[in-house]
Amino acid sequence: FKTRKDNSSQKEVERVEAIEIKKVENGKKNNQKINYSRKVEIEKKK
Repeated sequence: FKTRKDNSSQKEVERVEAIEIKKVENGKKNNQKINYSRKVEIEKKK
C-alpha cells in the first residue's frame, strides 16, 4: 500500500530519469554530427 506522497515522489524520479536519458541521447546525436563534420573536413583536405 503506497500513500499518495510516495507515488508523487516516484513520478518525480521517473521524470528526472527520463530527462537524463534524453540528455544522453541528444549528446550521442550531437557527437555523431560532430564526428561526421570532422570526417567531411578530413575528406576535403585529401
